[in-house]
Amino acid sequence: MARDDDGAPAPGVPGQVYLPAWRRAYDRLVKMLRQAYAQAEELSVEREHLISELQFLQSASRERQEISQVRLQQICKDKELSKRVLEAETAARLGGKELQIHCHQKLAELAESDLENFKSCISNLAAENTELKEKLKMVESQVQISTDNSDHEKSGKYTKEELQKLKKAYKTMRSEKDKEISALQAEKNFVWNQLKNMEKDYTGTIKSKHIEVKQATEAAQKLLQNVDELQAAAQKKDGEIDKLQIEVSNAKQRISILEDELQNLRSLVKDKDHKTGKNEDGEPETRRMLKKDANKANRKSKSEWLPLEDISRTSQVTPDRREVKTTRALASETNQKRKRSSFKSSMSCIFER
Repeated sequence: MARDDDGAPAPGVPGQVYLPAWRRAYDRLVKMLRQAYAQAEELSVEREHLISELQFLQSASRERQEISQVRLQQICKDKELSKRVLEAETAARLGGKELQIHCHQKLAELAESDLENFKSCISNLAAENTELKEKLKMVESQVQISTDNSDHEKSGKYTKEELQKLKKAYKTMRSEKDKEISALQAEKNFVWNQLKNMEKDYTGTIKSKHIEVKQATEAAQKLLQNVDELQAAAQKKDGEIDKLQIEVSNAKQRISILEDELQNLRSLVKDKDHKTGKNEDGEPETRRMLKKDANKANRKSKSEWLPLEDISRTSQVTPDRREVKTTRALASETNQKRKRSSFKSSMSCIFER
C-alpha cells in the first residue's frame, strides 16, 4: 500500500500498485536522464552534421577563392598583354604615320620647289618672250627701213628669212614650255590628290583608333566590375562561413553544457545508489523498502476490500488453507521481487551506457 508524503497510507484502488515517493522521484530522475541522453545524442548528431556541412562549405569556398584568384590572375595577365599589344600597335602605327607624314612633307616641299621652279621658268619664258617681241619689233622696223631703201633688197630678204626662223623657234619653244607647264600642273594635281587621300586615311585611322580605345576602356571597366563582383561574392561567402562557425561554436557550447548536466545527473544517481546501499544482511536497502511497502499494501488491500462474507469464511478456514494462501502470497512477492530486480538491473545498464 502506498503512502502520502506525510506517511499516512493513501486510499487504494483494486488492481493498481502505488509506488512510494522516493520511487516516483527515482523514476522522474530516470526519465530526465533518458531525455537528457536523447538530447545529447541528437545534439551530437547535429554537431557532426554541422561540422560536415561547415567542412563542405569551407572546401567549396576555398575552391571558389582559388578559381577566382586564378581568374583574376588570368584577367590581369590578359589585361597586361592587351596593354602591351595596344602600345606596340599604337607605336607601330604612330611610327608609320610619322613616316608617312614625313614623306608627305618631303613631297610637299618638293612640290613647292617645283612650283617655284615652274614660276621662275614662266617668268623666264615671259622675259624671253618680251625680248623676242622687242627683237621682232626691231627686225620689222629694220625690214620696213630696208623696204624703203631699194639698195638694201638683199638684206631685207635675209632679215625675212631670219624672222621666219625666229618665229618657228619661238613656236617650238612655246609648245615645249606649254607641255612642261601642263605636265607640272598634272603632277601638282596628282600630288594634291594624294595629299587629300592621305589626309582622309589619316583621319579615318584616328577615328578607328579612338573607337578601339573606347572599346578597350569599356572592356577594362567590365573586367574591373567583374573583379569587384567576384570580391563581393567572396566576402559574402566568408561572412556565411563565419556565421556557420559561430553556430558550430554555440552548438559545441550547448553540447558541453548538456554533457556536464548529464555527468552531474549520473553522479547524483551514483550517490543515490551508494546511499541506498546494502544493509547488514546483504540485501539492498531499496529492495527492503519495496518489500515492506508491498507487504503493507497487500495487508491493507486485504483488510479494506474483503467483503464480510470473506471475513466470515476466513475465520472458518482450516490451517492447511491458510498455509496455501501464505505460499501463494510468498510466490507473488517473489515474482514482484524478480520483476523489480530485473527493472533495476536494466536501469543500471542504461546508466552505465
